Amino acid sequence: MSKPKVFVIGLDGATWDVILPLVERGELPTFKKLIENGAWGVLKSTIPPVTIPAWPAFVTGKNPGKFGVFDFFVVDENGESRIVTSKDIKSKKLWDYLGFFGLKSIVVNLPNSYPVEKINGVMVSGMLTPEGKPFAYPPEVEEIAKEIGYVIEVDSDVIKKYRGKYELINELLRIIDKRFRFADYLLKRYKCDFFFILVRETDIIQHSEFKNLNKIATVYKYIDSKISEFIDRYFDDNTIFILMSDHGFSPLNKHIYINNLLYKNKLLKINNQKISNNKNTDIIYRVLLKLGITKKDLGRIFKKFKLDKIVVKILPLSLLGSIPTSVYDVDMKESVAYFGGKFGMESTYILINKQKFSTKEEYETTRTKIIEILKKVKDPKTGKPVITRVFKGEELFNGEFSSSAPDLVILLEKGYSMNASITKDGTIIEEIPLPSGTHDTDGIVLFYGRDIKPTKLDDATIYDLMPTILHIFGLPIPNDVDGKILRSVFRENSEIATRDPSIIDVAQYREMEEKDKIRRKIQKLKII
Repeated sequence: MSKPKVFVIGLDGATWDVILPLVERGELPTFKKLIENGAWGVLKSTIPPVTIPAWPAFVTGKNPGKFGVFDFFVVDENGESRIVTSKDIKSKKLWDYLGFFGLKSIVVNLPNSYPVEKINGVMVSGMLTPEGKPFAYPPEVEEIAKEIGYVIEVDSDVIKKYRGKYELINELLRIIDKRFRFADYLLKRYKCDFFFILVRETDIIQHSEFKNLNKIATVYKYIDSKISEFIDRYFDDNTIFILMSDHGFSPLNKHIYINNLLYKNKLLKINNQKISNNKNTDIIYRVLLKLGITKKDLGRIFKKFKLDKIVVKILPLSLLGSIPTSVYDVDMKESVAYFGGKFGMESTYILINKQKFSTKEEYETTRTKIIEILKKVKDPKTGKPVITRVFKGEELFNGEFSSSAPDLVILLEKGYSMNASITKDGTIIEEIPLPSGTHDTDGIVLFYGRDIKPTKLDDATIYDLMPTILHIFGLPIPNDVDGKILRSVFRENSEIATRDPSIIDVAQYREMEEKDKIRRKIQKLKII
């Protein structure tokens, strides 16, 4: 094989549960071609399957305990929570290793890539980029992006306003079009060996419309056509094309009020006063809060008079933000344990207040008690458990930063998600009348190229792609990664398959990097 190229298209939250039925219906001809001629299967995500840490796990090949980010938030040196940035990822990433060997990368729209790094190539940041901040390297790329009308992330107000309507779908298609047009410009202007672009819009439409396959199909069909155009323009015998997602999706049918459960078992304390949200000046919100009325209370009233399904269809989503989800706040200082998902329902963490224990044995006894409580939770309608497994943090995370890992991580059965609200009636499980979706662990992966063997994969994880891509390029793989090379995707007689993998001690990489820094400093001095 001549000098290889690797092109990766990420489809955030893409799932075979959507793709395969649409392929069967004849609506995704490009996917059909790739499946029939490529290596494909489920790509197991991180646990929990959340955008952050899943995308950092992809680019590092490591579990969060080795790069230090477990959620969308980190705690700073003052003990305050803030949204993660690229600087919080304490590990070398795929493009760092490629760049060290002179290979160029173009990375577009990767979440948690702000502030952009000065890589050997082009980087355009993605989700979590603050509005108005620089989002591209080199800087001239940003000017071109603005001229094209490139959009990093769909406006949240647009999602609220048009949720359930085709106006939202049209906006998502417009953003996808701009993103691929921008990619065309970059690939014509800049040379690269590795290319990555993320389509976030699959995740967005599935969160709002997962139970409506026809609406989701509109987005997937458009992506199918864009992938076809992309392959026609840039694919050759030396290119390996990869499709992937950071996690999968499933219908969201019911909420589990985890803090209600902990409160019921005397593990969680609430503040004596109701939530005082001084930042929310919405008059409707403040009046409802004062009256102690939440979304759940209104939902129960609507359901009693059989108005719930009608209200969901006609109530503007912007108005939903004016209805409190909870009237009580968790007293974290006095609580033994509480739900740790600060950004969304998918971060299924339980945090335990270690200051409540004088010995490690007391802490472990309580942690075991909580695990047993969680394992006993059953859906009152089906009688079946709603939790697949409860992990201790150390069962999932290891490495330099594992001490910051959550105490417990819950893997839910499909169809359920967590809700942090504390309700007056103490409900543990409640049905959701919306056509929503939620994350699950079964993402997608597909390899396509001359040296790829048509096969079905059954053991791929999100950690495996980074070392596999390094192996394609014939580069040494640092020995601290958690992923493996997916050797089964390559044709048996191909050069990639017959080549022995090169594994290198991470300390040697650091030593090589220091020597390279010294070399570059000497070159600068010579120029001066």
